[in-house]
Parts: sequence; structure tokens; C-alpha cells
Amino acid sequence: MCGIAGVWSVAPVAPEDLAVFTDLLEHRGPDGFGYLSADAGRLGFGHRRLAILDPDPRSHQPMQSPDGRFAIVFNGEIYNFLEVRDELRSRGHEFRTESDTEVIVHAYAEWGPECQNRFNGMWAFVIWDNVDRSLFFSRDRFGVKPLLILETPQGIAFASESKAFLALPWTRAAGVTGTPYALRGGMCARLSGPTDRPRIERWWRPLEHIRSESASYPEQIEKFRALFLDACRLRLRSDVPVATAISGGLDSSSVLAAVNALGAESVARRPGDWSRAFTAVAPGTEHDELEYARAACQAARVNPVVVDLFERCDPDEIDEYLYLTEGKPLTNLSAWYLYRTMRQHGVKVSMDGQGADEILAGYYYDAFRILQLEGSWLRRPARTLDLVRTTRALARDSPYVRLTRSKLLLLSTPTLRKVVGLVPGWRARLPQPMREARDAECWDMARTLPPLSAILFMAVNDEIQDLLQRYDLLSMSSGLEIRMPFLDWRLVSYALSLPAESLLGRGFTKRILRDAMIPYLPAKILRRKAKLQFQGPVRQLLQGPLRSWLDRYPDLSRQAPEVLATGSYARINDLGKRAILAWKTDTYPRLVQSRIAALQKRHRSDPATLRLRTQVM
Repeated sequence: MCGIAGVWSVAPVAPEDLAVFTDLLEHRGPDGFGYLSADAGRLGFGHRRLAILDPDPRSHQPMQSPDGRFAIVFNGEIYNFLEVRDELRSRGHEFRTESDTEVIVHAYAEWGPECQNRFNGMWAFVIWDNVDRSLFFSRDRFGVKPLLILETPQGIAFASESKAFLALPWTRAAGVTGTPYALRGGMCARLSGPTDRPRIERWWRPLEHIRSESASYPEQIEKFRALFLDACRLRLRSDVPVATAISGGLDSSSVLAAVNALGAESVARRPGDWSRAFTAVAPGTEHDELEYARAACQAARVNPVVVDLFERCDPDEIDEYLYLTEGKPLTNLSAWYLYRTMRQHGVKVSMDGQGADEILAGYYYDAFRILQLEGSWLRRPARTLDLVRTTRALARDSPYVRLTRSKLLLLSTPTLRKVVGLVPGWRARLPQPMREARDAECWDMARTLPPLSAILFMAVNDEIQDLLQRYDLLSMSSGLEIRMPFLDWRLVSYALSLPAESLLGRGFTKRILRDAMIPYLPAKILRRKAKLQFQGPVRQLLQGPLRSWLDRYPDLSRQAPEVLATGSYARINDLGKRAILAWKTDTYPRLVQSRIAALQKRHRSDPATLRLRTQVM
């Protein structure tokens, strides 16, 4: 897990510029750094290392292949690297480190781009071919790890975070414009010259791994449980301390239970410190789930470290939070302080529950959508009644949604929906069963699947990438890696192969997960229907510890008392968003430029270290 950066320019890249570009990502990788120069100085790689596997300096990056043909910068983890390494050894490859980075280099040398299909992990990597004079970009199946690309007339650059591009002389030069874009999950790209357009293609073919499941429901539970436990087993591989971030909800509680259920002998390369749990709470608010977090920890025989958001939140740290996360909402402060506390306790890897909602229909609106797509009192009365009861139960226990009987009748009756849709102005009020797709190719694949599988297919292959980018910034701003067992591609493929009844029904979302975890979790968690978003209580934060920060912006400060006292959830969030927009305009450019100036001064004062840490191909 690291921060990566690189440039391929029409002119030689100044070593100092490459170093500043890379070191704007220093928070992502505090354990080591290195640079590489190739193509007569026109190509530069930079790397900031967070050492997880083989912390020895021999595994620093950029890393070259033994024959000097390939060089790589890599951010992420290949969880099955031991198995891939064994296969490569059987083919004659020799290894000098215990890292997964070296496995990628050898795998690419052996199989080329096809190596991507052999990896189980999260990654963004770029490989330079010193013979073909080309770059190869790759991003993991679902886009867990970021890879941003900037194209300009001066050349192409890539980085883990958008703020890094502000260090490039190109972006500081007058008249030079360009916006970084993300290489999407499951995509790879080739580049044959610094001013060429990358040739982007999809390497991940998810439909090839989705097959309609015909086994009985008890058999489905057993297979799902086995896949989930194995996903957790692989993600426990680490040479540094691992802990679990737990909210008290079903997903993170399941991860904690699985981690502690796995026997030590079943996990190769598991660290000695692996069983701790951390939870963030907001006492006296609807966001406080300590009661459920404690129940999950008690079942796993773990004493949690509790982070009180109101005690931890410091207005003097909000500039740092917004700078490092590139202006993420105040609702995410709970997660930021949780990850920061874990890092301060010596933890470098967090096991998290993200992704479960996307693959198991965990959101209340999934029930709304599938009720529209499958509900029919005439053709499927039993299933429609089950979905109506499930949807009503979810809405009743949710603080975010209200659902009337008339709306339930409308959602579950196709003929009535058609009639209402003909009334001017009413069609727009109907919930949309399918969201607009950003990825047309992904939507074309989803349309071949049953309704719920199509919804979840789009969620995990398209819609989830914004959430993943957010959590990458929230965790890596503290130099903490998060791992997500629910996004193991095998588990995702199996979940999307299941019939809708196995995921949504009998009054619950994520039905199969609840049944699979019966041996490990108490009924208090398994039978809970209320779903709280993993975010902070903005009203109480702006009324309390963050009020002095809000007072920086007089117009917003004058509106705050009325909005915070009587405003809706949406109005309060809007107040926070407008404050962050003002911060981005007023403070963000100054902080970035100050950081760039400090890094320039550092590298100008110590050119010897820069030369020493730069490899030349």
C-alpha cells in the first residue's frame, strides 16, 4: 500500500520536480521512498511506501525485473501472491524478496497482461517496458485502489491523488489546462509515447464468472460462508499489525467474527497482532452504535478501543482533514478519526466491511427497486407480499426514509404505476428502478442478468468507485491500509449468481450473510434491521467542537443557528458542503502551495539524497 506517481514527458524531467510530485503523497507512504529515471530522462517514476509485506528495504520501489527490462510502481496488495509465486517458481523464476511487488514483475514478464486475471487483490500499478518503450497501466477489478491520469501537450502523468498534479510545472505554467481522470476499475491501458492517447480496454470480464446458482438455500449458505472466510483468510496476510474497524452493523461485525474464527494455522503470513477492534461513537446521537459494537466484540472475545468523536474532534485539525481528503464532507470525520486512532495505536492494516451492501442488496432502496421490477400481485403474489413486508420493515426501522401504504401499493402494482406515469408531473416522482449508468459497456453487460443481479452488478462494477475513492483518502491520509473481504472477486461473482430470494426477503436485506453468520454472531446483530450510515453527526459537530471553524465564514455562521436548530438533515449537510466549498476557494490553494514550497526547499538543500535514491535505466 503506497502512493505512486509518474511522468512521461517530451522533454527530460527535472529530478526535483519528480521528487516534489511524488512527495506530495508522503502521507500515503511514510516508510520509504524512491525514484526512477528512464528513456533518457524523459520518464520518471516516484514511490512513497507504506510497508506491509516484507518491510525490508530490499522491497522498496520503484522495483526492476532481474534482467532490467521492466520497472514497476505499485499501490495495493496481491493477497494470493504466495500461490502465484509458487507457480512462477515452478516455471523457473527466482525471487530475492518476500514482497508481492516482485511477484507482479515476474508475473508480467511471464504472462504479460494476462497476469491480471491470476491476481486476487486490490491494486493500481504501472509498468515501464524498457525494450518496447511503453507503459502499461492496470487497476483492480472494482477500483479499490486509485489511479489518476493527466494528459497534456507536454506529456502524460499519473498519481494516486489529484492534489499531486498541482506540483507539476505543466500545471503551474500559464495557459496549460487539463483535468485528471480515473482509469476505471477492471481496466488496463497501454501507452507508446508521451503525447499518445492511452489505449484503454477492459481486462476484467465479470459475466464470465456469474452463473445462475441452482443449489438449495442451505447449500448456498455453506458455499457463501466458505468463500467469505477464505476472503478474510487471504486478507489477514501481513507482516505488520492488523485490526478490524467495526461500526456495530452487520457487515463489519461479520468481518470481525470471521477474522477471529479463523485458526492461526489457516493463515500463512498472519502477524502476531491481528485481533484488535476499533469503533467510533457519537454519544447521545442516532449515530451511536456502541451497544451493537460491544455485542459483536463480546462474541469475538475482543475488547474494542472506543473513539469518542466529540472528544477527539479538534477544530484545529479540520484544515488537515480537508487537505488530506481533498475536501471530503464533514460526515466522514468519524471514519477519519477512527483510522487515525488505529494508526496511532500501531495498526497499519484495517479489515473493513465496505462492499457488502453493494453485492448483497443492503440498501433500503434496493428493496424499493426490486419491488418495482419484480412485484406483481397477479403473476407473483407470494413473492410480492414478501417484498412488500420486507420493504415496509426496512422503512420502519430507517431514520432516512418514510414509506406510506399508498406508495407501497404503487411500487408493487405494475398497472397502477403505468397509469400514474401517464399523469403529467407524476412520472418524475416515481423511484427509478435503475440508475443512469456512467459506464455504457457495464450497463450492456448488466442488462443480460436478472433484475436484482443487474442492480447489484452496476453497484459493484460502476457505482461503488466513488465510495472506494473516498475511503482510500480517509484511510491513507493516516498511512493506514484498508482491506475489504466483501470485494473478493470470487465472493462478488457468487453473490451476483444467487437468486433474489437468497439476498432480499423474509423481512431482511443481506439474508444469506445473516444466515451464514449464525454460528458466529448474536441475534442482536443478525436480526437488526436499522441501517445507519458510517458517518458523523454534522448537526452536533457544527453546534459543538466545529463551531469555531464555521465562524471563519461569516455568512454561513449567521445562518448556522437557525439551520442547526430546526433544519432538516439535507439543509444541515448543505451548510457543511457550502463551508467546505468556501474552504476550497480560500484555504486549499494556499496549503498546497505552502507544501510544494517546503518540498522544493527540502530537495534543493539535499541534492545528494535525491541522486542516491534515483535509479537510472
